[in-house]
Amino acid sequence: MDLPFQKLREYFSRGDGFLSILIASGFIRITSARVDFEKKGVTIKKSVTGHYKDGKPLDAIQTLRGLLKPFGKLNSYNVMVSLGSNIGTTVHSTVPLVRDNPKSPIDASDLDNRIAQGMWKVFDRERGGAAKKMGVEDLEVLLTDVRIKSIRLDGHKVVNPVGFPAATIELQFNQTFLPQHFAIALREVFRDVNFLFIGEGGVMQADMLTRLDFPSTFLFAEIFPHIANIFSIAQNQVTFLETIPWGRDSIVHAVGADFAVEKQVAETLLNIHYIRRASTGVLKKIEKSTLQEFKSFMERCNSFRSKEYAPKIVFLSGSSSIPELVFQSPFRVSGGSLKASRIMSDIFNKKLGFKVIAPAGISEDVLFSTTSALLEFYFLKRDDKINSIAKRHARWLIQ
Repeated sequence: MDLPFQKLREYFSRGDGFLSILIASGFIRITSARVDFEKKGVTIKKSVTGHYKDGKPLDAIQTLRGLLKPFGKLNSYNVMVSLGSNIGTTVHSTVPLVRDNPKSPIDASDLDNRIAQGMWKVFDRERGGAAKKMGVEDLEVLLTDVRIKSIRLDGHKVVNPVGFPAATIELQFNQTFLPQHFAIALREVFRDVNFLFIGEGGVMQADMLTRLDFPSTFLFAEIFPHIANIFSIAQNQVTFLETIPWGRDSIVHAVGADFAVEKQVAETLLNIHYIRRASTGVLKKIEKSTLQEFKSFMERCNSFRSKEYAPKIVFLSGSSSIPELVFQSPFRVSGGSLKASRIMSDIFNKKLGFKVIAPAGISEDVLFSTTSALLEFYFLKRDDKINSIAKRHARWLIQ
């Protein structure tokens, strides 16, 4: 267990527990929940959604303020924020550091210096890429969160390296970057709030899958109505690849085009296919449109594979409205086959024993992303001694 229950209870003892906030491309979702870590229960209370003009992150702040009003006093909650890949960047980066005296045990001072050295190397190496990804200049990027995900001594994973000799210390950092103007505005909203966590939503969800006995290599797609954020996962390290112009509505539009009908009618046709209430000819036509459109998505995912990186499966979140038939068999793509798999919140119960309960009408997409945010914090051990060192050294970088 990564955090004592007593420590967790301190975090989740106020009011309605916590607010999980998703600020994605063009929309915001706020979900409140209560958590019982001893009984391993997550109870979703309610979820609200609002929209803002895509490409205008500061407009999101105004929408966010309005959506937060029904939840009352924010200081009665613990808050976690997940960000779309166009707004925030969370980088997983490993830094190997060579010690001058490999036979001498590591002491607190040595560890302190190594963490500072590694953190600066990651910041210096990753800031430019984060700025480019978010469409801002290097000097407009702020480091808003830093964690140490793992430590290895000479290739062996340890919890606390103090007292052990080693030739190399390998530190894996999680660092989250935001555009400066957006970070400042967001900080103002949560000025007096117990703010637990901020990170790139797709990275957070993909990272959670690496903790659930999944394949060591896979692709992950965070699906939204009009776009999908694609990530590679290899040896427990998550890397953002690209945002592609394909989303849940792409299948609806494809069916609508084939039947020459509007979006609302196309959605009805997909529902008819789900309940199998149509002629064989109509059902087959819907299936053909769906499979052809989804194959275009799979071909795009396949373009990220190579001889060195050849995952056999793509896991999808945000896919609850995508027809089940696309997940039944692998797709033939250039150079081989690739299978799609839908991720559901019951995976947390099967793999970790966490049961997720929600009122009727809360979508599976909300359940998975919200629980991922909560458990990401649970596993990252925000308040342990190692991360407190990283936080201390990051203060001059986190403005």
